[in-house]
Amino acid sequence: MLLLGALAFFCGPGLPQNWAQEAASANQEEQANAEALPEGSNFEAYERSVDDIFRISLMTHPDPDFGLNSIIVNMNRRLAEKPGDINTLIALGHLYRLLGQPEEANRFYEKAIKASPDNFHLNVFSAKMFYQEDALQQAVERIEKALELNPNDASVWDVHGGLLLRLGREKEALMSFEKAIELEPERHATLFALSVLYQRTGRDQEALKLLEALVVKHPEDPALKYQLGLLHFSQGRSGQALEVWEEVFVKGVRSPQFLFNLTLAYLETEKFEKAENLLQHLRFLFPGELDIDFLFAEAYRRTGRLNEAVAKYQEIISLAPGYVSAYIGLAMALEQQGEMEASQAAMEHARAAFASQQQIANQPPSTIPEGLQTALTGYLDAAK
Repeated sequence: MLLLGALAFFCGPGLPQNWAQEAASANQEEQANAEALPEGSNFEAYERSVDDIFRISLMTHPDPDFGLNSIIVNMNRRLAEKPGDINTLIALGHLYRLLGQPEEANRFYEKAIKASPDNFHLNVFSAKMFYQEDALQQAVERIEKALELNPNDASVWDVHGGLLLRLGREKEALMSFEKAIELEPERHATLFALSVLYQRTGRDQEALKLLEALVVKHPEDPALKYQLGLLHFSQGRSGQALEVWEEVFVKGVRSPQFLFNLTLAYLETEKFEKAENLLQHLRFLFPGELDIDFLFAEAYRRTGRLNEAVAKYQEIISLAPGYVSAYIGLAMALEQQGEMEASQAAMEHARAAFASQQQIANQPPSTIPEGLQTALTGYLDAAK
């Protein structure tokens, strides 16, 4: 395997004379088996093994000053002596990847691929480097080549799905994640991604079933509970959303989006004191944020402080004329005051603003939607 070739570079003094022949022989064996990878073979496990070899070799080297830079210098010397040596090229690619330099890593991976175009692992490594460089189309080409070579690796279908999400191709991404689950039914991160995509495509019951099962298996994961609460809230089950979200709050989660949604749930369930306490906290953290001003206006309206509500809605509209929800809130507050004509005028403004936003929304997305990207943070890192 190429692992042996990589390890040979770190053995330091006492390296056997025939190390190069052994590494080359191992590499040829891997190439010969590239088209016969077993079902369930896992790139993630292979990548961990490669990285462990590099790290262990560094930790156990007898020279305390020996580090990655020393290895790079030595390997570049070897490459000068034997240009195009595939094991050296691959090892340099791995080193620069570990150093967080995807462009430089891919310079060596791509050279190695020219010598071994049907190497499954090299194609995946290269795809992940292209992903990190935001060269998404090249990443897709590489990962799809890898899937041609081995369609049985769930982790690579995950990478494929993540790439397609970045390109805004959600339906295809969903199919890739479903394929990953078909191969490995217990992939936590992939199931989470699927639950979010099911919500976006109107398959709410499937999303709910997935999320509830995940929460049972991983009760300490706040991201899962947050998403489950979001699904409840979007379907009008504010009480159930609040039940889940209060558990998340007790665990110490204080992200702005979570606090914003928790405040909305408190307003919907008429827990106004708790809502205003959170709003004061959010205003301190984000002074001048219009979404927070909107929630204050909602709190004023729902507690009967109608003059304060009208003034706050009007302030928001003066700063953001396209803020549809502020027009709707203003219309409702004016109606509560008996100002029917003014309320109808506010609703007309809301319709016009909404129609304008729909024209923008109907344009095809060029990247993964921001809300979905936020929901998946920390779950698709393996695809990078």
